[in-house]
Amino acid sequence: KTWEKVTELKDECEERFFRVDFERQENHGTAYTLNRLFEKARGEYVFLLASDDFVKPNAIEILHQFLSENSDYGLVVGDNEFVNKNSVRIFWDQKQGILEEEKEAIYKTFGEFLQNARKDVYFNSDQFGSYESVIKGNYVPNGYLIRKSVINKIDKCNVNAPLEDWYLMLQISKSSKMKYINRILFSYRWHDL
Repeated sequence: KTWEKVTELKDECEERFFRVDFERQENHGTAYTLNRLFEKARGEYVFLLASDDFVKPNAIEILHQFLSENSDYGLVVGDNEFVNKNSVRIFWDQKQGILEEEKEAIYKTFGEFLQNARKDVYFNSDQFGSYESVIKGNYVPNGYLIRKSVINKIDKCNVNAPLEDWYLMLQISKSSKMKYINRILFSYRWHDL
């Protein structure tokens, strides 16, 4: 009953937002849907976040401020805390197992985990998001603000690519700089296995 639930929010969304477009389609996968959404976007920026994650207050404002003050960057992203299915903050052990106590944690944020996994990349430098580093594997955390002009220049999402987010990061990194803000701006939902 997803469509019913979404349409129940239509009036509220139309009251809160400048432009609302409700559309139903068959499931064609993430890459196809992202490409359709990129085509529909009319603003100066595009904000992407997985449907089960959420944004911290002022996150979009912080990301927007960076891009508006740094025209040579095309994408900006912040760090992610981990939350469980009930939206309670959790942490990771060495093998991404769930911990409830921060003092026992090896990784307190997704950014910490990614920086450990990619010790070859200094996240607080211009090296972050470079094509040379992204080609070795995606390490850009979830939740990012992208200039629409950058989206318009790239190959977008390939429906045949097995990892649409990595493919998108590769395309963006070919034409634009990326910035990592070392601040928790998003909550990344980690589901129990």
